[in-house]
Order: sequence, then C-alpha cells, then structure tokens
Amino acid sequence: MENIKQLKSFEGKDIWYPPAVQWINKPAVIFSLINLTVFGIGIPYFALALVGIFNILIYKKRQLLIIIFWVLAFFLYQSVQFVKAMRYFVFIYPFLAIFAGIGIVSLFEWIAKQFKNKEILNAFYLILAIILLIWPIMFSSIYFNKNSRVEASEWIYKNLPSGSYILSESWDDSLPLSVANNYGKQFSGEQLLVFDPDNPEKWKKINMSLEKADYYILSSNRGWGSIMTVPEKYPQMSQFYKDLLVDKLSYKKIKEFKPYYYKFFQLPNSWVDESFTVYDHPEVLIFKNDRLFFAK
Repeated sequence: MENIKQLKSFEGKDIWYPPAVQWINKPAVIFSLINLTVFGIGIPYFALALVGIFNILIYKKRQLLIIIFWVLAFFLYQSVQFVKAMRYFVFIYPFLAIFAGIGIVSLFEWIAKQFKNKEILNAFYLILAIILLIWPIMFSSIYFNKNSRVEASEWIYKNLPSGSYILSESWDDSLPLSVANNYGKQFSGEQLLVFDPDNPEKWKKINMSLEKADYYILSSNRGWGSIMTVPEKYPQMSQFYKDLLVDKLSYKKIKEFKPYYYKFFQLPNSWVDESFTVYDHPEVLIFKNDRLFFAK
C-alpha cells in the first residue's frame, strides 16, 4: 500500500516528476482508445472485436454481456486516470480476443449464407487471415531492423572527431552507445537538466553547457515530445525546443535517425504513448554547435 501511495504521489499537473510530464494534457478516453486500437491490438483486430460485441448484444448472450460490461467499465476507469499507459490495459486483451473470435465466426456464417461457392468462401478466409496478420507482422518488423540508437552510435564513432564534447538530456540515454567498432575514439559530455523548473539558475547552467559543447544529441523525444505539450509549465524550455527543431539556434541539425517505418506510417507524437516512441524505436536527432553563429 505504501508503494502504491508513493506512485500516486508522482501524478498530477503540479508534480515535477519527469515521466509524469507526458500525461499532463492528454485527453481522457480518446487518447487511450487511439493507442489501444492502433498500437495495442491493431485496427483489423479491433474491428472484429466490435463485430463480436455487436453479435453478443443482438443475440443477448447473457454470460458474455457481463464480460462486455466489465471490459467497458475497466477501459473507462483506466482511460480517465492521469496515467494512461497502454500497458495498463493489458487485462482486457484476452476478452477482446474472445469478442474478436465471436466476430470472425459470425462473419464467416454470414458470408457462407451469401455465397455458396466454396472457392469464394476460401478466398474470403484467406483474405481475412492476411488482413489479420498484417498488423502483427508490421509490429514485429520493427525488430528486423537495427535500433536507431545503435545506428546513430555507429555513425557518431565514424563521423564525429574524437574528444568531442557531447550534450545529452536527463532522463534519457546518452549517445554514443558501446558498439563493435569505435575507431579508437572517445567522447566526453554531460546531461542537460531539461525537466527542472524553468528558472534563471537552470538557464544559466544550460547556456554555459551549450556554449561549451560541440554536439547536442537527442536520443529520443522524451524531452521535446513531452515538454512542448505543456508550455504553461515549461514556457522557456518549450520555446527552446521549437527554435532548436527549426535550426533557429546556434545548434544546427546535421543528422537524424528515424525508424524505417516512418516512411510509410507515422502519427503525431502527441497521439502516441511515449513508451512506444522512446524505447524500441526512438527518433535520434544530432545537432552541431555552429560557433560562427555565436560570433555573429
């Protein structure tokens, strides 16, 4: 109970706990529904679950009506909490699988009544199987490619001068990581305390570090992806990121490493659970200090 109380104390708009920043302005219900549908189980699976629920309601299968009520109640309860992490909804996945199974059977029965030709039926079954496999294959394909942080680390060792001073951010991974070939190079650096409250002392330290460093590497959107959604809490830091991302500062972007699937499919970061964009496939941005900018 003490552990639960401690965890609850990290929640809220007025709490200065970095992992909580991402949840401050997230809309209730809608945010959770988007993440459950698109990233949790996939759109085809979710559509079949809805067909199954519709079938249960039409035929009034009482035992399953109780499950529907529980799933809906749990979803609504969790989706209005301050923390809406997608992993907290895992408890309803088995029941959504039951609904999807009922949806498939009812769909097959309806198709069988419409088409007596076995070849058409078999073709329909095959198409449905392919549609259902698309989402898990798309998700698994993330791990068929090298992690973007590893790619970035290999590029850093190959291209940046040895001895460069590199800035990273608190509550995020510093790059480069250890890789097989480091070309005998070594780097030093420090982390900017970007999640500290905006005040003169914070910005004095940040400005000193920015002048000193050679490169500034964002190894994910943990900082800019959450801080920019709460400008009322971080007015200066939000503006800093806005300027940084459009090359208005002395630091100019020289390289970026995005998950390969961004070429085909990408949603706005504000729609996506941060754990989905920070850990398995982060977007890495590398900025170089243009000291001529300071000279001007």
